Parts: sequence; structure tokens; C-alpha cells
Amino acid sequence: MQLSFSERWRQYTLLAVALGSLRESSAQVIYTDIDPDFLVSGPIEGSFYDALQLDFNADGSPEGSFIFSRFTFNGSCYTAGSMSFALLNSASVLLDSVGYIMPLAEGSSIGAAANWNSSFFQSFFRSDFFIDTCDGDLEYPVLAGPWQTENNSFLGMRFVDAAGDLHYGWVRLSVKVEPAEGAALLNVIRIGDYAYEATPDMTIVAGDQGPSVNLNEQGSASSWEIGPNPAAEILYLHGGADQSIDRYIIFNQIGSLVEEQVLAQSTIDITMLPRGMYYLQLQQNEQIVQVLPFIKR
Repeated sequence: MQLSFSERWRQYTLLAVALGSLRESSAQVIYTDIDPDFLVSGPIEGSFYDALQLDFNADGSPEGSFIFSRFTFNGSCYTAGSMSFALLNSASVLLDSVGYIMPLAEGSSIGAAANWNSSFFQSFFRSDFFIDTCDGDLEYPVLAGPWQTENNSFLGMRFVDAAGDLHYGWVRLSVKVEPAEGAALLNVIRIGDYAYEATPDMTIVAGDQGPSVNLNEQGSASSWEIGPNPAAEILYLHGGADQSIDRYIIFNQIGSLVEEQVLAQSTIDITMLPRGMYYLQLQQNEQIVQVLPFIKR
């Protein structure tokens, strides 16, 4: 079956989050590395579509969605493209003085004292890239917005979780947009990683990943796999390449132990876990064999 663009990128996002690294500091900075990076290149064309959803705390309720679009204006004489961000579930984003999403340098403070805005659509840049029906001339685009040549810059966000607590976070982006006759080229848009502060109302610094948690440390090479992933009720273990396991431990996304059991069979019941991202640590004789990320849906 041919998947739609949106469905393919939804699956990409789930896979990237599941394979990404996650870290924790004493202030509980929760870090996710999108691996591989999310990339977009080529001309801005086609009808508008969601390109990538962002779910900071992996609870199934995304805080925003990166939008790439094309539209006509001024009596359909002009065609334009834009990169925007749609805010979801009461999230807010930092804006500059003219209403674009503000690019932040690494080390910038993200907290209450800022220009927060929760309007649904927010803009990175806009490109008026050709004239077609009024005079027939092709013209070079006019690019507007601060994100045309940003490299490893950050956008600041805040969101409210299911418990009603406010959290601050960042997303790292690189953008390179070039004018071209008849089109605006998205040479590279790269979304690499993001993080949020799990402690409510606490300021976060752009680029702060926190120190590494030892969840991903493991012993000898192994090839255990789990499926399905994401899963709603049961995880099935298979593979192993002659590596035995006698116990499993499940950690949540901030590194807290959720469950520890003797492994008596090749299935693990996760029915009672809340939705979100977890790490399954497999052990043999109290030695770590392998750690596998999974998402409970």
C-alpha cells in the first residue's frame, strides 16, 4: 500500500524518537536526538502538508508541527512558499519583534521573561518566488524572515503537560534557503535534536542536553529485538544470537525505574504503562546485555 507523505513522516518521527538518545541532568533536562536528522530539500511546491510533528515528552500529544506550504495571493498573480510552525495543545513559541520565530544562539536562556506567543501558525520565513498569470514574467524571489541562513540555531518553546505543569524547551534547526529564478530552493532544512526541562517552571538553556544517563551502557554485543514498536499491550522478544537473558528492567524517559521482573517467557506485558517513551534493559546474571527503546501507545 502506498503511504501518504504525512503518514511516511509520522512513521519517520516515531522511529527517530525511538532510536534517539535521551539524557538527564540533576535539573532533569530530557534530551532527544533525532537520528538520523530530519532533512528537507528542493523547491517549495505542492499543496501544504505537515512535515514533522514534535512531541517533547513522548506522551502522544505533540506540541507542534513543522509546516511547509505553497499558496497564491494578490489575485493569484504571485505564488509564495513558507516554512511555518503550527502550535498544538496550548504550546507557545518565542517570537522576534516583527512576528517571526526568533533564532536563538546556544546558551540563550529560555524562561518566563520572553515574548511568548501561542497563535496557531508561526513563521520562519516566506518566499514570493514567481509571477505567472498577471504579466507572464518570471522573477527572482523576495525572501523574508530571519531563518534563511541559520546554522545550528535554536527555537524556544514552552508547553503544558497532562498534569497542567509548564515546561520550557528548545529545538535545534539549520536552514539554508537560496533564491532561484522561478523558485525558492530549500537547499537544506535540518532538524537535529530537542530537549525540555522536566522540572515545572524551570528555565532551560538553549543547547543544554544534560549529562548522559547510563541506560545505554551494555555488555557484550547482542542482537535482541522487540516488536511491535510502538506497542499497546505486549512486547515480543526475539533474536538474541545465543545471548541468554534472565531479567528485564523498564525505565521511563527521565531514567526512573518503572518495572523490574524475572523474564520467564519471550513476551512482556506493558498494558498498565502510561503512553510514552521507555527503555527496556535486558540482563543476565545482573549484567546488562542490551537496552532497547520502545514507545507505549
